[in-house]
Amino acid sequence: MQPTDEQKYPISIDDFAPYQPKKLILTTPVKAGTRVGDLQKSKCVGKQITDYSQNFVNTGMRPQNFIRDTDASERFQEHPKLAELIKMKNEVVKKRATPPMYIKADLKNFDLSSLGKFDVILVDPPWTEYARRASGLSTDTIKQNGIDLTPWTFDEIINLKVETLADNPSFLFLWVGSYEGLDLGRIILKKWGFRRCEDIVWIKTNKTKTQNIFAEDKGEVFRHTKEHCLIGIKGTVRRGEDAYFIHANVDTDVIVGEEQPYGSTRKPEELYEIIERFCLGRRRVELFGEDHNIRQGWLTIGSSLSRTNYNPTVYESWFKGDATYPQVQGYEGGKYLGTTQEIEIARPKSPTRVVQQNYMTAMVSNMPLLPPAINKIPFGKPCLCCVLVEWFWGFGVLGLRRRYSYFCLLYTSDAADDMQCVDLGGRRIIKKKKKRKKK
Repeated sequence: MQPTDEQKYPISIDDFAPYQPKKLILTTPVKAGTRVGDLQKSKCVGKQITDYSQNFVNTGMRPQNFIRDTDASERFQEHPKLAELIKMKNEVVKKRATPPMYIKADLKNFDLSSLGKFDVILVDPPWTEYARRASGLSTDTIKQNGIDLTPWTFDEIINLKVETLADNPSFLFLWVGSYEGLDLGRIILKKWGFRRCEDIVWIKTNKTKTQNIFAEDKGEVFRHTKEHCLIGIKGTVRRGEDAYFIHANVDTDVIVGEEQPYGSTRKPEELYEIIERFCLGRRRVELFGEDHNIRQGWLTIGSSLSRTNYNPTVYESWFKGDATYPQVQGYEGGKYLGTTQEIEIARPKSPTRVVQQNYMTAMVSNMPLLPPAINKIPFGKPCLCCVLVEWFWGFGVLGLRRRYSYFCLLYTSDAADDMQCVDLGGRRIIKKKKKRKKK
């Protein structure tokens, strides 16, 4: 007797309930013989979520509204180890966070060099795009809500002396919007002494509102529902060796969050959490900040702030010495955050340069010369690189998965080194010279 489908595949359809499209809801009688395609085009259909692009046209609900587990409290339900790692790192960040300090000042005239050096710099300039996409706001609304959308020119932004704030090494997080800032932001990074290494994208949902979905903007070809934050690095940071300064591979480069009210330039709070878990440097500063940007562990500067509480003597005293967590449980003392043995065991790690060189030696000599600890790496699916190596060198796929799949030959964001041809989180760029045959 042959087994039934239920016996072959013991999975209930309810397991996939979040992905099930809603059925057609007919609001008017339908004639016999009417095709489903005609129903979808007619007004007799209530909600149809099988075509998210068409649903956006009909209702204004963006396709990203239906992405599951975007909230941080639900994101790691199926990944308990990662959830525990995030929890442990957040506890350390909270214990070592300094009281918030802020300065109400016009950045056009403020001397940034008087503040000293910082490990993390967050900048959200008043781009022309911000004012352009909120052109529908009335003057009364702007005054009532205290919104300042006066844009800065490109020359005004690039001439800021942000390079005087940057320590070596340090990171710069620059919000650039989704239009001309994507190109201008790279020029600004270079001017300020940084090289681009990553790009965080904020995908905006509109679950609570669907108005203004067709707001006009000059130069718009597609409906832009995201913004970019370029990440620049100054100095050399070895991902596999400089664990005192960065913990890589903990968060992703995508933020899915609700869009702010029309005309607001406020960014998602999740970016702060990503920065604090990523960079273990405790000196963090934000430029063009507002009252809602005031946060523990940060120095906020902006003309829209309502007051000032910055005390340079007190602020500098919080970072004296070399102590780190867990030797120091509070916010006073030490430039770096610190870590624990539990975090170091749980967090994803990248191979060091020495191990990578041993791996390459073993591959060339056809001998398994890797350290014994490599054999403890769990089995995994062979990547394309491993399949090619198997074909070329004659190794078995099983052996590659046991010994070599962790050290993929392809350069990905999981393995970075200090070579100048490598960007942190980018891909190795190898330019091959083509030899032309002389006729």
